[in-house]
Amino acid sequence: MKIFVNEPIHPAAMELLRSRAEVVSEWEDVPAVSASLVRTTKIGPDFLNRAKQLRVIGKHGIGYDNIDIASAKERGIAVVYTLWRMSTRWLNWRYLFSLRWPESWFPLKN
Repeated sequence: MKIFVNEPIHPAAMELLRSRAEVVSEWEDVPAVSASLVRTTKIGPDFLNRAKQLRVIGKHGIGYDNIDIASAKERGIAVVYTLWRMSTRWLNWRYLFSLRWPESWFPLKN
């Protein structure tokens, strides 16, 4: 199986992919790939028309607005992503609010 990955991902993740499949990153290799892992790359009709053997697109990160879901569905290509994961924006807000937690809790205790 060939997997198209053209953006940097964590080295451990890339090592895992390479241990299980052939990882390619060149546009010329797209017609032979079975899967694609994308972060911000736009996946539209041009890519999908070229990737005749593509069966699944995996989204690395939050959201999937860079993937043409309708075109993928027409071609029977599954699109998977990480559901219910927090973006770093919300994580940062949570950290900021937690800094004031001890001060807000103390008056309630006494």
